[in-house]
Amino acid sequence: DEKTFALSRLDRTAGRTEAALTWRQFHQELLALRVREIVPRLRGLRPGGTDYEPLGADALRVHWRLGDGSHLTLLANLGSKSVSGVAKPSGKLLTAVPMHQENRFRGQLLAWSVWWFLESAT
Repeated sequence: DEKTFALSRLDRTAGRTEAALTWRQFHQELLALRVREIVPRLRGLRPGGTDYEPLGADALRVHWRLGDGSHLTLLANLGSKSVSGVAKPSGKLLTAVPMHQENRFRGQLLAWSVWWFLESAT
């Protein structure tokens, strides 16, 4: 019907809001980080180089061994309560969400947070 069609149309002005521009910039930065830090390390990637560990009911650690021998680690808390007592992975912090917590990992995963670490091959 006409009302449903009108509601489904893309609002062309929505992409020009401050929130939309911030969101787009955030994703552009993540894609650039991926191209710069991860993609060059994928060549030679072999099956079986991944493991994971639950960190409570809603959190986990995922670890990948990349093709060049480096290690990529994700710490993610997908729940509404913080998780403490989490060991910091080796390597440098690539990024964290929410962004205000970057470079502040102290063994706690805040609610709804993710952390990415990269340890280069030796």
